[in-house]
Amino acid sequence: MKIRRMFATFAGLHESKLELEPGLNIIEGANESGKSTWCAFLRAMLYGIPTRERDTKERPAEKNLYRPWSGAPISGRLELEADGREITVERSGTDSAPLRSLRAYTSGGGDAGLTAENIGEKLTGASREVFERSAFVSSPPLPSGSAELEARILATVSSGDESANASAAEARLREWQRRLRFNRRGEIPELEGEINSLRRKADDCRATADLIDSLESELREAAAREKELEDLLKRMGSAESAAARRKLAAARERLENIEQELRNIEENVLPEGCPSTGELRSLEGRVTAERDAASARLRDLDEELSELDRRIFAAVGRAQHAHGALPNAETLAGRAAAAAQQDLDEARRLEASSSDRTPRRFAVLAALLGLAAVCCFVSELFIRSNVQIFCGAAAAVCCLVLAVLAARSVRKRTLSRASLEALLRGWNAGSPDALREFIENTRSAEAHRSKCAERAAGLAGEPSPAEDELEALTGERGQPLDALRTLISWSEKRDMLQGSAREARAAIDALKSSVPAESADGSEEDVPSAEDFSGMTREDAEAELEALRRHIAELRRDVSYNSGVLGGRDAAIIDEKRGRLEERLAECERRYRAIDTALEALRRAGDELRSRFSPALGKETARILGELTAGRYDRVTVSREFRPEAGREASPLRSGAQLSRGTSDQLWFALRLAVAHAVLPEDTPLILDDAFVTFDDGRLEAALRLLEREAETRQILLFTCHSREAELCAGHENVNIVRL
Repeated sequence: MKIRRMFATFAGLHESKLELEPGLNIIEGANESGKSTWCAFLRAMLYGIPTRERDTKERPAEKNLYRPWSGAPISGRLELEADGREITVERSGTDSAPLRSLRAYTSGGGDAGLTAENIGEKLTGASREVFERSAFVSSPPLPSGSAELEARILATVSSGDESANASAAEARLREWQRRLRFNRRGEIPELEGEINSLRRKADDCRATADLIDSLESELREAAAREKELEDLLKRMGSAESAAARRKLAAARERLENIEQELRNIEENVLPEGCPSTGELRSLEGRVTAERDAASARLRDLDEELSELDRRIFAAVGRAQHAHGALPNAETLAGRAAAAAQQDLDEARRLEASSSDRTPRRFAVLAALLGLAAVCCFVSELFIRSNVQIFCGAAAAVCCLVLAVLAARSVRKRTLSRASLEALLRGWNAGSPDALREFIENTRSAEAHRSKCAERAAGLAGEPSPAEDELEALTGERGQPLDALRTLISWSEKRDMLQGSAREARAAIDALKSSVPAESADGSEEDVPSAEDFSGMTREDAEAELEALRRHIAELRRDVSYNSGVLGGRDAAIIDEKRGRLEERLAECERRYRAIDTALEALRRAGDELRSRFSPALGKETARILGELTAGRYDRVTVSREFRPEAGREASPLRSGAQLSRGTSDQLWFALRLAVAHAVLPEDTPLILDDAFVTFDDGRLEAALRLLEREAETRQILLFTCHSREAELCAGHENVNIVRL
């Protein structure tokens, strides 16, 4: 098989492409360029992705690990050459089942005969496990050992033919042995189980026959007791019918008494059209509520009148204190308001007098005339005229007159202001407006008191609507609530009697249904008494009869079921069949022991074959390791668990853990290549993922020469993060260098 192209949408690869050639392909790329991803993609395209794998703390499942970063589903395409045909393989799927769908076709469009289950083994000639441990080399290397790989190498080394497989023969013998016995399954356990089952069936047949006899005897006894109880219930029915007739007559008499008392109350006690008890109680509640509300309103009005009287008396006291004797008026508030009005008028007059501006005007004129006189006298010093002297004297006289008048006006205004302050102080008012406000408040209080007194008088004499309704119903005045409560008590008694009448009618209807029609005339001849039933009640008898009938039904079902279970079987016939099965069981046990003997012989032969396989694989590994190390190590042994040890002829062998990291990797590489030679077809590709990271330059060059020879028969994909491989192989034939 040779891969030409790979197209991948896988992990960090999105619709990426990788071109390859036959021979040695060196794919060079830096870290995170997708080398390991391409390796995983090729393995997934060949063998698929496990869908049942689950995430762990150490590593996520492959279907989640390789989910494309772009969010698209995993998909890919391989273009390859196999068996002389050019084949294209396309795989796709869903997130939960990636790469499950496969389509493989040839260049002509025909079906390539590959499926998702067999594509890997058909193209590489190996199962996934063998391929990963032989042709797939990574760093650090994956251990080479596995049961499947061991069986394949044993078959190849022992006979050269993989079909001659001791492991397969052992597996076949073990399969035959498992068919006979494997834990609790196989022919022997089945025979043992069937023999035990037949033994139990024979015992069950005998036990079932005995059980049927016992059930039939019990059924006959139960049927006899059923007949006794039915006769007893018939006699009880007669006695109950007589008791029901007596109860019916008593119930009718009680109903007549109740109806008579009810008619007496409705005709002689309750008024015509009397409301129901609920309506009467509602009326009582409304009357009580309306009376309580009226009382509350009267209390509020009384409190308000008291407050208004207090305000009016306070106003009258204030007026007497400020004015002395009060003027005549109809009310005390009117007299206080009239006194306040007189003082308010006086205060207005005094306020106007105290605000007179005449003194100011006189003062201004006097100042002007004085200034004119001074000017005249000053100008006379310069002009010396009699006119100026006269004018100055006249101005001085006028100024003096005006000054006297201004002084008198100031004194008058001061007296008016003092009188106003004294007047207002007597009323304890700050201004005439406060006195006016006192007048308004006093008159308002008087008017409000009149209205409140009128409302209180109206409430005291006005009956409420509920009281009118109550008076119309009872026809009484004074204390109508007492009459209403009497009506309520009689109405309750009427309701009680009506309920008793309904109960009595219901009891009569129930008793009528329990009294047989033929005995409705009430005859009492030949009726058994309660002493005839030995203290058993009808309920006890019916309960016992019902339980007995259920028991009889169960007995009949049990008899029928056990008869069906028995099905005419005979314990002797079952014992005969069990004897034949016991003979067959003895034969199977002899075969099982014979297979055990054959497995032991095959195991000894397998050990001998393994003693031949290890030297052959170690010799091939030593040859490859000697070429890699330039003859430093020329002896290798490989254990059954594929653990190699290397050394020289004269030196002790050392395991990989005792060697340097580079030499250990070279030992593992040599073992993997030797395993590939042993188990893989010659054209199966080798995939190496950073397998030479720890190789020095000399051993790397030797490894590349070895791979170039290997590439003559098979395609090799060498993924590396270094440029050494490409530099050492540059220009070599059959080498293709790809840079990611």
